[in-house]
Amino acid sequence: MQTSDFVEEFILDLTLTPAIDEFGYDVVRMIDPACGSGHFVLGAFHRLLAQWAEHAPNREPFERVRLALQAVHGVDLNPFAVAIARFRLMVAALRAAGFTTLANTTGYTFPLNIAIGDSLLKQTQQDMFTADLTDVADFSYTTEDLADFPGILKEGTYHAVVGNSPYITVNDKKLNAHYRRMYDACKGAYALSVPFAQRLFRASQRGGQ
Repeated sequence: MQTSDFVEEFILDLTLTPAIDEFGYDVVRMIDPACGSGHFVLGAFHRLLAQWAEHAPNREPFERVRLALQAVHGVDLNPFAVAIARFRLMVAALRAAGFTTLANTTGYTFPLNIAIGDSLLKQTQQDMFTADLTDVADFSYTTEDLADFPGILKEGTYHAVVGNSPYITVNDKKLNAHYRRMYDACKGAYALSVPFAQRLFRASQRGGQ
């Protein structure tokens, strides 16, 4: 097992598995707001698919795949990373559903909930913006497609939230001020991992555990 696979298994053991136990495999929703090429998203898909296979063996394979896909979400600012994540997830879904070629998938829809965008800037609490920062919050790269995934970054909607956020510092003064305004954990010379950690908690639902 590669180191990255061990880390993925370890983190999902501590996040997704307890969420499944508490909320149910058929209810759980998971997101990685810094998903990169989709390592955690792919691992979560396989875990949820195994749950559907165990508890709903009479459902058609594609239906189990569709339900597992609907439960996993990812966002990343890098369009190339998102393209890789979508490709990996599609290949895994096709294989699990028993399809050998794309030609056989006519009439089937595979919900790939992986969006291109900035998870830190795109918030639902618009009242957090001040006048001098609104232009930063409203800015979007031409590659972003968050609008195609309404509600994907809505706070308090996920039972499991994971992520391996970037550990770089923020050099842009306006972005720095914006992050400090939105995330009170940003103190001193902070890395992007700090606001991302706070973002992870905001995205999660509160359960009993």
